[in-house]
Amino acid sequence: MLLIFLAIGILIILLSSMNYFNYTMSIQYAKMKEIGINKTNGAEKSHLLADSFIEVTLGVFIALILSVLLVTLLIQSTGILFGKEIHLEDVNFQQLLPVFAGIIAGIIILNSLAPIYILSKFNISDFLSGGRKNTGRQLGKQAMLTFQLTVSIALIAVVMLLFKQLQYVKHHDLGFNEEHLVRIELPYFENQKSLKNEVSKLPFVTGSSLSEGYPGNINWQMGSGVAGDEFTVKCILIDEDFIETFGINLTDGRNFLSGDKGQACMMNEAAIKRYGWDTIENKKFNNGREGGYNIVGAVNNFNVQSLHSALTPVTLLYEPDREFNTLSIRLMPGNVEQQISELRNVWETFLPDYPMEFTFYNHQFQAMYSKEEKLSKSITFFSIIAIVLTCMGILSQIFLISLKRTKEIGIRKVNGARISEVLVMLNRDFIKWIAIAFVIAIPIAYYAMHKWLENFAYKTDLSWWIFVLAGLLALGIALLTVSWQSWKAATKNPVESLRYE
Repeated sequence: MLLIFLAIGILIILLSSMNYFNYTMSIQYAKMKEIGINKTNGAEKSHLLADSFIEVTLGVFIALILSVLLVTLLIQSTGILFGKEIHLEDVNFQQLLPVFAGIIAGIIILNSLAPIYILSKFNISDFLSGGRKNTGRQLGKQAMLTFQLTVSIALIAVVMLLFKQLQYVKHHDLGFNEEHLVRIELPYFENQKSLKNEVSKLPFVTGSSLSEGYPGNINWQMGSGVAGDEFTVKCILIDEDFIETFGINLTDGRNFLSGDKGQACMMNEAAIKRYGWDTIENKKFNNGREGGYNIVGAVNNFNVQSLHSALTPVTLLYEPDREFNTLSIRLMPGNVEQQISELRNVWETFLPDYPMEFTFYNHQFQAMYSKEEKLSKSITFFSIIAIVLTCMGILSQIFLISLKRTKEIGIRKVNGARISEVLVMLNRDFIKWIAIAFVIAIPIAYYAMHKWLENFAYKTDLSWWIFVLAGLLALGIALLTVSWQSWKAATKNPVESLRYE
C-alpha cells in the first residue's frame, strides 16, 4: 500500500508541476507585448530571465509555506484516511529534506524553462504584435494535457472497480446466514452448557451453539490421513445445534445423533471433493485418533476465511461433552442494544468477574476488508485532487488557445459564425485529446486492477461499462471545465478582438 501511495504522490506532483508550467507559459504569452516593449527599451534577455526566475521561485516558496501549514492542520486526520495516524515527531526530516529540496529545485528549473523557450522562439516583431502567430501543433502542451487526462481517467476507473469489488465481497454469500448472528468469547469453565441453556430461554434468541473455533477463526487442523496425498483439513469442534444456528444446509446424509458423540463428523463439499469421493457412505475421517470419525453428513461450502482465500476442506467434529471457547447466538431482528443488555445480565450470573466480549459475524467478516476500505478511501481522495489538477490544466490550455485565437474568433464572428460554432471549434481538440487519453488509460487501469484482484479468490468482473463510464465522466468534467472559458471567448465582442489589427 505504501508503494501505491508513493506512486500516486509522484503523479500528483507531476500534475501540479505540469499545471504550473502551463500557467507560466500562458502568462508569458499574455505578456508578450510587455516583453517586446521592454526589449525595445534595452532590456537584456538575462534581465527578463532573472525576472521570470524570481517570480517562479517566489510562487513556489509561497506554495511551500501554504503546504506546510496545511500539513500541520490536516495531519491529525491521517488516521481516518490511512487507518494509521501520522505524527510529526515520527517523521525523519533529515532524510526527507534532500527529497523536498530536489523536488522544489526541479519545479523551479522546469518552470524557468518557459521564458527561455518563448524568448528563443519569437523575434521582436512577434512580441510587439502580441505574439499571436500560429506556432504549430505545440505537441509538448498536448502531450502534457493528454498525460493529465490519462491519469484522471485511469484513477476514476480504478476507484469504481475498487468499490465494485468491495461491494462484491461484502454481499457475497458466505454459505451461512451471518445476519443477526452474534459470537461471544468463552473462558473455559464447567457451566458452559448451563449458560447456553439460559441464553436459549431468552425470547429473542432463536438458536445457540457451543463450538471450538468458528468461521473466521479455526484453531484446529488435522491431516487428511490419505497415504501419498496428505493435505490439511480445518476442524471445528461443535455441539448438536451448530448447523441449525448458523443456517448451514445439510446436502447429504443425516444430522448427529446422541450416540455419535466423539465418533462422528460432517464434511463440507470442498473436503469431499478434495478426497475425490462420490458419496460419503461408509467413509471415515482418519485423522490419527483410534477408529477415526464416521462421516455421517455433508454440508454446503461455507467461508471460514475472508474472500481473499479459496474454499478450504472443513470438517465438523461432534464433540458435545468438551469445553468450548465460543458461544454463537442467533437473534431475532429487534432492539439490538436491549438484546445485548439482557444477554449480559445472563452472562453476569455465571461469570461476574469476566467481561462479555461479543462480535456480530457480519461485522467480523466486513472487518476483514478494512485494508481495502482504507485503500479505496485514500485513492478516492487522491483521485479528486488529480481531477482538480487536471481541470486546472485544461483551464490553462483553453485560456492559452483562446488568447492565441482571439483574432480568428473575431473574424469568424464578423463573417457570421454562431456562438455554438465557435464553441465547437474550441472544444473539439479537447475531445480528441480525451479520446487519446482514454485509449492509453484503459489498458493501464485494466492491468493494475487485474493484478490487484489476484489478491482475492472471489472477485468481481472487470466490466467494460466501468471503463466507458470513467471515460464519459472524464469527458463531462473536461467539457464543463472548457465551456466556461470557451463561452467567454465565443461571446466576446469581435470589435475588441480586431480593434488593433
